[in-house]
Order: sequence, then C-alpha cells, then structure tokens
Amino acid sequence: MGTRLRGTPLERILPRVCVKPSGCWEWTGGVNHRGYGIVKIGGKSYRVHRLFYELTVGPIGEGYELDHTCRNHRCINPDHLEQVTHTENMRRGYYALKECCPKGHPYNEENTYAKRPGADPAICGATGVVPVLRGKIEICKKGGDSFVSNQI
Repeated sequence: MGTRLRGTPLERILPRVCVKPSGCWEWTGGVNHRGYGIVKIGGKSYRVHRLFYELTVGPIGEGYELDHTCRNHRCINPDHLEQVTHTENMRRGYYALKECCPKGHPYNEENTYAKRPGADPAICGATGVVPVLRGKIEICKKGGDSFVSNQI
C-alpha cells in the first residue's frame, strides 16, 4: 500500500505530479478504470484533474466537463484542460479522428447509418465484434467498422 499524504488537497496532490516534456503535469498516484487520476479526501474519491482545476482555476460550470486537450487522462495541467459540453468533449475524442472504416469506406451521410443508444447492439461487419460504446453508433453500410458519432 502506498504512502498516505496528509494536509490540504493541494499538499496531497502536488507531490504525486511529474512534469513531462510535453507540458503535461502527470498524476503518478492511483487511477480509475478509465485511466483518470483519483485521490481520496475525507473518505470520498475525486478525479484529480477536476479537483485540481477547481482549486487552481475555479468551479466547473453546470453542464460542462473538462476536456483534456492533450489527450492524456493523467494530466492535471489547467492549461491542458478546457470546459466544454459533453457533446463537444465526445466530438473531440478518439472517434472524431476516424474518417474511414477498416475496409476503407468513408464515414459519410450516404455511407453510414446510426443506431440509437439502447437499440440492439451494432455488429461490425468487418470483425463481427459487438462494440461497447455510448452515444449514437455509426455503422458503415458497406460492412466496415462502427464508431461513436461525433454528431451526438
């Protein structure tokens, strides 16, 4: 078991941060199942990037979340965090970079259809894998992969 740090939240966070050449302030403590840094204070777990942002910048607006513009979930550098809506955060995420299915078919209006959340799972025509995704699922009509839409 790791060393327990005492003191204010900032005094507990800062010793577990490593500044990287990329400019990321990387959390070296525990992480959750999605790779976000976590810290326990007063018996409650907090995502470190959110707690640090609120302590150093200010509150996160209602209906907003923090986007890691650096794409490093362990980063707590406030300059790498931007308040955005959930829709914008998803639009900027990994799946926003996908332009074609693995078979080379473009994801576009005429070549793609969507399944709403809660519908039968979409099965990738290329791999037969059932994706475990949230949001609107886009499926290549020509039998390629599926992905979470950036048009949620």
